[in-house]
Amino acid sequence: METYISLLRGINVGGKNSVSMETIRSVYAMLGLDNIQTYVQSGNIVFNSLRDAEELSVMISNGIARASGFPVEVILRKYDVWKEMIRHNPFAGRKEINEKHIYFTLLKREPKPELLKSISHQDFLPDEWHYYDETIYLYCPNGYGRTKINNNFFERKLKVPATTRNRKTVLKLTELAETSA
Repeated sequence: METYISLLRGINVGGKNSVSMETIRSVYAMLGLDNIQTYVQSGNIVFNSLRDAEELSVMISNGIARASGFPVEVILRKYDVWKEMIRHNPFAGRKEINEKHIYFTLLKREPKPELLKSISHQDFLPDEWHYYDETIYLYCPNGYGRTKINNNFFERKLKVPATTRNRKTVLKLTELAETSA
């Protein structure tokens, strides 16, 4: 049995594209997924399954679309890949970094290399970003709400669906996954 972490793109607490976590949990249960745990109201789910990631992503997306009436992008990581993502965080351990301003933008798939190369790192200082294995690591010292290199920016430039979570959420999902593994 594999432990997965799924992040839903575009799920909101209220307003447009609002769907309750209770509804999401029931969709995951109806799909036969095990040990379902959610974190906050923004589409963070840890679960276990014997199915492969590609199949699960389509199943979950279709199930939520049926339940909510709108399409939802599902970004899925196996727990061992998630741990690697955390291990490769280039901002970890840097003394001048305030960890509250670290973010992870997870991409649905690998972007084309030429699209990645087309984005200059210098254009966004003091904000910094690094790419590794379907993840953009962000450091936004003035806050994520003020950066130009947000989720929409990377989706537009890289032509890949993405979703962003702060470091605190990433670490909490890690804790939940550890209890499921």
